[in-house]
Amino acid sequence: AHDFNSLMTAVLVSAEVLLSDTSAGDPRANDLQVIRDAAGRASTLTRQLMSFGQRQWSAPRTFDLRRIVNDSTLMLHRLIGPAITIACELGVGSYQVRADEGQLEQVLLNLTLNARDAMPDGGTLFISTGPFDPRTDGVPLGVRLDDAEYYRLIVRDNGSGMDEEVRSRIFEPFFTTKSGKGTGLGLPTVYGIVQQCGGAIHVMSEPTRGSTFTVFFPKALNPTPPAGIDALPPHHTTHRGRVLLVDDDPSVRMALARVLTRFGHSVSSAGNAEEAIAIVDRVDTAFDVLVTDLTMPGMRGDALAMLLVERIPALRVVVITGNAARDVQLGALGRHAELLRKPFTTSDLEQFVQRALQSR
Repeated sequence: AHDFNSLMTAVLVSAEVLLSDTSAGDPRANDLQVIRDAAGRASTLTRQLMSFGQRQWSAPRTFDLRRIVNDSTLMLHRLIGPAITIACELGVGSYQVRADEGQLEQVLLNLTLNARDAMPDGGTLFISTGPFDPRTDGVPLGVRLDDAEYYRLIVRDNGSGMDEEVRSRIFEPFFTTKSGKGTGLGLPTVYGIVQQCGGAIHVMSEPTRGSTFTVFFPKALNPTPPAGIDALPPHHTTHRGRVLLVDDDPSVRMALARVLTRFGHSVSSAGNAEEAIAIVDRVDTAFDVLVTDLTMPGMRGDALAMLLVERIPALRVVVITGNAARDVQLGALGRHAELLRKPFTTSDLEQFVQRALQSR
């Protein structure tokens, strides 16, 4: 998973850099978008496989539920085929929730695939988002919600539906009605993710009358401005700094160095901790930010960060990793460091570097 996520980082970042240099009318722009989207889907697949193997990490953050659903619509159209129509009603405003964005995408994906399988001859898939207040709106029977505000995601189909016996078992691991085709992990994964988010899920279904899945997500306590599309922003930043970039993968190192330079930072690159220490010994001006891979031959990235922070107390650190392990900790580095998971976009990288510079 670590090696694969490193490869996807190089592909994703390089595609975004090229895409930013391509005009809208250039036919190559479509090809680059295909590459970028494919890398994103490959990353999603990795998350799903690690989730099924109970190796999935959770990186919760605050984002707009409406944006995630809207951005996923094109992919969902391709997955379900032309025989099924998607009808969306996403409401207005920003529906800020705190969750792992990749896991929420997985919830939507699994519910959509489940609906597709229930409509083999075609039909309509209805997806909606909206606010929900348990104190004034009717809470479905069997659902436990706190006296707080929620946002709900509804996925409804007009397919074959389920009887009560099947409906009562759909969240059991490995239970499936798709003989020889299903793993029985899709809906249990959805249930686990929703529980981890502090939410709840309700299912209504009857034979021949379709199914309705309603997922409740707690409203984020500290909303943030809605995020834009992940693409290379204009060539200016709020803060520019001296960045020491360390990664043992040449393709990743080259791609990240190019991105950071385009954002206006002064970048020095090293392939391992020994080279990085030699660069620090050689230059006169102290670095502002260390961007380092975690897993490298010889000294690990977190050990390198500890050594350099002792020498440069104002240094801030962004540790990047494609590890599947859920227990990666940076506690010893305290306020000096943050963890950025591979694969990531150019916007993600710059956002972390900006936060590091501002924290100085």
